[in-house]
Amino acid sequence: MLMFTTTDLVAIWSKVPTDKGEHEVIIASAYLPGDEETAPTRELVALVNYCKENHLRWIIGCDANAHHTIWGSTNINARGQQHQEQQHQGQQKQHQELHQEQQHQELHQGQQQQHQELHQELHQEQQHQEPAAAQCHRQF
Repeated sequence: MLMFTTTDLVAIWSKVPTDKGEHEVIIASAYLPGDEETAPTRELVALVNYCKENHLRWIIGCDANAHHTIWGSTNINARGQQHQEQQHQGQQKQHQELHQEQQHQELHQGQQQQHQELHQELHQEQQHQEPAAAQCHRQF
């Protein structure tokens, strides 16, 4: 992982044992200088893209120099504000996905109940028709 080693980024390739066997994981530590406007750095973006392209899992610990009073900082900087907004958007997206999943489950449950009711109705109709058919058969 030398290609991803800089003064502000170190990455290692490791095998991590799990219940489902060993998994290859990239573990990285990154520092994002507070005086730079762009975050993450292009090197960190390159590492994440490499992991995505090669279907590798990754864990990144980072000092992002993001300041926000909501986390106990004494000030709010642009990176902190941006991170807080992204976190809020992510929470909203998760809420929307959860709501959609709940709606899907409710719809599926409703369809199952309709199917059961229809099945019961058909079964009851068959029970009513069988005695009548038996009586007609006995008469002839």
